[in-house]
Amino acid sequence: MLADPGIGAVAFETNLRGDWKCEEWHGKPYLNKGVMRREVLMAVARTQGDPEGKRFWSPKWHTYAADTQAGLLIWKLGWTVAHGFGLRVHDNARNRSDALRSANVARYRVDGTVALFHERWDDPHSVDYDPALAREFGGRIQ
Repeated sequence: MLADPGIGAVAFETNLRGDWKCEEWHGKPYLNKGVMRREVLMAVARTQGDPEGKRFWSPKWHTYAADTQAGLLIWKLGWTVAHGFGLRVHDNARNRSDALRSANVARYRVDGTVALFHERWDDPHSVDYDPALAREFGGRIQ
C-alpha cells in the first residue's frame, strides 16, 4: 500500500471455506478480512449513506453483507484490493454452531438482504470502476 496509492486495501487469506485463500467476487479479491486506507473507508461510508464518512455500517444492510459490499465498493470507487498472500486470519465460522449467527443468516434471507445484495453485485460489471460515483463520494479518480 505504501508503494502504490492505487491499492485501497489488502485482503488477508482466510480458511473460511477450507484452504487458505483470499475471498474473491467475480475473480477479484475483496476485503472480507484485511486492512484498508482510512480515506477508502470514509469514501465507502459516504456511498452507504453517511455524509461525514464516519459510519462504516450501512443502514441498508442489516448483516454481514455490509462489509462484503464495502469490499466491492472499493473497486467501484477506483481503488484495487491486493491479495495479501501469507497474511492470514483464521475464521472458524463454518466449524461452529452459533445460534446468533444462524439466526442472523435466517433473518437476512427472509428480509431480502441477500436478494438485494445479489441483485446489485452478481453481474461481473457491477465491480467496474464508476468515475461518477468516485467523484461524488471521494473515490480515487483514475
